[in-house]
Amino acid sequence: MTDEMKALAGAAEEARMKYRMGVISRAEAEFKIQPYADAYNKRSKELAKEHGVKHKAFSIISYLR
Repeated sequence: MTDEMKALAGAAEEARMKYRMGVISRAEAEFKIQPYADAYNKRSKELAKEHGVKHKAFSIISYLR
């Protein structure tokens, strides 16, 4: 995992925690998690194509559960 992905994952986790505690709204959490979701899906597609399988998309809704 690159430093950029680690930073995005940390920001996404922080937004997830704050959403679960009720500090921020769902829309704010989704806005903060979206860059990580985009980067994750891009990398997932690259790896899946390399190995000849379908990628598993990152779902913000599932992540917030």
